[in-house]
Amino acid sequence: NDTLTTSTEHLHIIVREDVWMIKKASDVTVGDKLINSSNTEILVETIESISGNFRVFDLNVESNDTYIANNIVTHNAKDGPGVDPESP
Repeated sequence: NDTLTTSTEHLHIIVREDVWMIKKASDVTVGDKLINSSNTEILVETIESISGNFRVFDLNVESNDTYIANNIVTHNAKDGPGVDPESP
């Protein structure tokens, strides 16, 4: 069971209807797929919203801003090529 806890503004690499895209966590929906470190698609089956104060980290990773968090490939870019966090 791969679980990822994230802020609503964090960007993630997802597959939706066979199209790869980068979306804010708040725009990820049940049925989207995340990618794990073995390049296997992980179906988003549930989304749970939690409130509170949490410790977060702003990672600075080289060149492509992609890294692994809890075995799930995620993204750290704020903007740039391929990033369209406003589109549905």
